[in-house]
Amino acid sequence: MTPNNLIARGHLIGGGLRSPDHQWFVLVVPKNASSYTTNVLIKNGWEHWNLSLGDVGRVIVPLRDPVERWVSGTATYCCSYLLVANYGSEHFCADYNELVERLLVDNMIFDDHTTPQSVFVGFVPDSFEKTYVWVNRETFFDSMRSITGLDIIEHEGIYDNRKDSNDDISRISDFLKERLNEKIVSQIKIKYSNDYNMIGSVAIHGKR
Repeated sequence: MTPNNLIARGHLIGGGLRSPDHQWFVLVVPKNASSYTTNVLIKNGWEHWNLSLGDVGRVIVPLRDPVERWVSGTATYCCSYLLVANYGSEHFCADYNELVERLLVDNMIFDDHTTPQSVFVGFVPDSFEKTYVWVNRETFFDSMRSITGLDIIEHEGIYDNRKDSNDDISRISDFLKERLNEKIVSQIKIKYSNDYNMIGSVAIHGKR
């Protein structure tokens, strides 16, 4: 996956949020609570920024379990590019068969939502110090507050793009989760081996 491929799908390489004091930058990684995190931080005075512009201190990198992320990312891809007005998630699940599953598992990487996390981290220049935070709804912002020392408030009514806020994504995500078996999980671990190596080699805040 090249930078051009990612940009073509709407993701801006090196994009993220910069803290009001310019000391912290949160890297946006699709499917790693990126929409909710962005909305929370904007409400707290953070601004859209890009690492190519420099002028930031330490980089915070959200990480997520690769299997969970693949399921969520594939569901988002299916809803974004396969469903149409008269063909919804119910049709997708009803038409799902062994051939569809083989195609999904054989390809696995479809767009920026399913691109390995290690690819996004790889675009962070070595000159930036990185701090990794596990994407966990209960602990993520507690970890952020602990790391940055900033008062980050989760205001009520902030748009949350989690799967349960979209019926189609939720339905396909739950369906794919039920289809997971040892063979598929094994294929995910092979395809996303760089993610597993990265996660295993760094200290991660908030990991359970």
